[in-house]
Amino acid sequence: YYDREDWDTALEYCFKSENINIEIKNKPELINVYNNISLLYFNKNDLSSSLDYCLKSQKICTQIHDETALAGVYNNMGLIYVTQELWNDALECYLKSKKIFSKIGSKIDLATVYYSIATVYSRLNNKKAIEYIDKATEIFNSEKDTINSYEFEKLKEIQNDIYKIFGITEKKGKGKEEKVKRKGERRKRPDE
Repeated sequence: YYDREDWDTALEYCFKSENINIEIKNKPELINVYNNISLLYFNKNDLSSSLDYCLKSQKICTQIHDETALAGVYNNMGLIYVTQELWNDALECYLKSKKIFSKIGSKIDLATVYYSIATVYSRLNNKKAIEYIDKATEIFNSEKDTINSYEFEKLKEIQNDIYKIFGITEKKGKGKEEKVKRKGERRKRPDE
C-alpha cells in the first residue's frame, strides 16, 4: 500500500502490526513499525503525529540500546524539523545522529547526515555548511560504487550552491577557499 501511496490503508496494517508486536513484546520490531507509522504520517503531512511516533521509537531505542536505529530516528526527526523550518531543532537531531554514526563507523549514513547538517547550516547562513558538504562529498566520492551517479551529481550541485552562498569559487587544497572578489572590494596585500 505504501508503493500505491495509499497511506491510510498502510497505516491500518501498521497499527495491526503495532498491536501484535506490543502483545508479543517484540521491541526491536516495534521500532520499525513506529518508524513506518512516522513515515506514513510524514507523507500525509501530519508532522505532529509523525514526530509523536519518532519519539515512541526513540524511547524504545534508548531502552534496548539500539544505537543504529536511534541514529535513524534522529535523522527522521531532523527531517520533520527541516520541513517545519525549525533549523536549530533539526541541527540538534542531525548532530546526535552524526555522533552515533561516527561511533559505529557507518560511512554512507555518516555522509548522508553530513549532507543534512550542511543543508541546515546553509539555511542558518553558517559557514560550517562548507565543512560538512565537503565531508559528505569526500565520503560519497570514496564510496561511488555504493551510490548511484544521479545522487552523486545532485550532491555536487548542492555543494556548488553552498559554495556560491558563501562566495567560494573553487577549493584550493584542504580547507583553503578562494573567495569571489566582489565589485568594489579591494584585495588585501599579504602584509595586511
